[in-house]
Amino acid sequence: NYALSEQSYQRVIDNTEDNYDAYGELGNVYFNQGKNAQAASAYYEAAAIFVRMGQRSRAESLIDLLWRLDPSKADELQQLIDSASS
Repeated sequence: NYALSEQSYQRVIDNTEDNYDAYGELGNVYFNQGKNAQAASAYYEAAAIFVRMGQRSRAESLIDLLWRLDPSKADELQQLIDSASS
């Protein structure tokens, strides 16, 4: 049940801080429905959390997927990673 899954993950996101797992799983729910823009946004949020946590390699692991879903989000993530590395 995609609608229930979306609601559940969104509730977790709303009630926790920096929950990359919830963003990643929400991205998977959107991806499986063909909602590429929403999936890209959720995956980007998970990656941004990784950057804030200093886990650059985990963030970088999502760039290829973002390129396929939404190149602008991939660019945004690359800029975030680059700025965190400076």
